[in-house]
Amino acid sequence: MSIRENFSSNKDIEYDQYQANIVDRLEELQKEILDERSIKNKFLSLFRDEKPKSNGVYLWGDVGRGKTYLMDLFYETLSIKDKDRKHFHRLMENIHNGTQQFKNQKDPIQEVAKSISVNHKVMCIDEFYIEDIADAMIMARLIESLLNEGIRLIMTSNCKPDELYKNGLQRDLFVPAINRINGYLEVIHIGEGKDFRQSIIGEGIERIAIHTEDNIQRLAIYHECFNDDLERCKSTIVVRKREIECIVRTNELVWFRFNSICGDKRSVKDYIDIADQFKTVVITEVPEFDQECENEARRFIALVDELYDRDIDLFMTTFVDHKNLYNGIKLKDEFTRTTSRLVEMNKKD
Repeated sequence: MSIRENFSSNKDIEYDQYQANIVDRLEELQKEILDERSIKNKFLSLFRDEKPKSNGVYLWGDVGRGKTYLMDLFYETLSIKDKDRKHFHRLMENIHNGTQQFKNQKDPIQEVAKSISVNHKVMCIDEFYIEDIADAMIMARLIESLLNEGIRLIMTSNCKPDELYKNGLQRDLFVPAINRINGYLEVIHIGEGKDFRQSIIGEGIERIAIHTEDNIQRLAIYHECFNDDLERCKSTIVVRKREIECIVRTNELVWFRFNSICGDKRSVKDYIDIADQFKTVVITEVPEFDQECENEARRFIALVDELYDRDIDLFMTTFVDHKNLYNGIKLKDEFTRTTSRLVEMNKKD
């Protein structure tokens, strides 16, 4: 089934003209990719003027507008094997590991790009976002290297390219990457419209509830974690050779207090490993994030991003309504996406 047929036949989504227009463009890009691989078309191209090939698409817009859905639809319906799809956090994890592998080479990032190009000619990167100078410098070089290796990039982001890493430290070092995106990728705005995550209709258990003794017991019963004193239970998991305290762990479920999983010395790498190991994550005692909790809020954003991207079942108790968790200053834009994702995850069937 083509991307357009798949999109049109999905009765679970509300029709959106902006999305439909993007699907049409993505189908054209798919045809271009497949035509290049046709021996007949390769032969005919010797005798006709060819329009320049598209290097890919940078799709940006507000949270909940369907950017990830459209990118995944493109990826799933693209009938080639040499493709890959990564959330930005996982891509950065791979790049950091790769640069260590090639650290003795003159240009480690170029070597990483070459190694990617061996098996992948199309890369889909979800939730592209730059938050520190280290990532800015790496991505500035990586984008150039991937394009030089002939890899097509399909990227989603909440920010238009010119807004990436805005007001960041030494932003001028990242400006060449912005110029590359604007100059070599087709930048598409998904358009204003409904946040579809906010309008999803779901039934069943309330996955995110206010932190009370009754709701803790409700979670324990639902997950068959029967214990008379859950609040005092302690267990541990080992992630990256470090212990993380948890309340309950089974083969498929892990239950954390918020401070254990988003307190000090936690990183995106921890969350990647947790999503690899467990199908269900329970987090209790999630606080309201004010100006004194910006670091914890940043970790929470990264955790939710990873669990959402991996389709992990998330259950939480919070001290305030989950739609109003953030009351800080620095991360307002980033947390808007997190709130939208929590709304969707809470209504998951």
